[in-house]
Amino acid sequence: MVSRGVKLSLVIQFVLEGELRRDPDIPLEEEEAQSEPLIISAAIITAYLMRTEQLSQEGALESLRLSCESVCPNDGFLDQLKMFEDMGFKVDPASSIYKRFRLRILGGFRTLL
Repeated sequence: MVSRGVKLSLVIQFVLEGELRRDPDIPLEEEEAQSEPLIISAAIITAYLMRTEQLSQEGALESLRLSCESVCPNDGFLDQLKMFEDMGFKVDPASSIYKRFRLRILGGFRTLL
């Protein structure tokens, strides 16, 4: 099973690679065929802004709120975004920051049982 932190890293890499390949003058087939708007998590967009613009969690959320005032990631996502910032805008499962975060999550599960 892939951890959430690794998934976040993969999603950001996917977005970055797509951004590099994309010619803005040529519409994507998926965009033309799409009948409903694509909904992307505010936490993913915030993480993307953090990494690409080297913004703090607060700075990225502030930037995103300029486009959508109602953005309000839940506390769990905010914790993950802070961890992402503390790790230098990357996800490193070997990092002590990441390991403490995972232990805190596991400890929380025990209190729910």
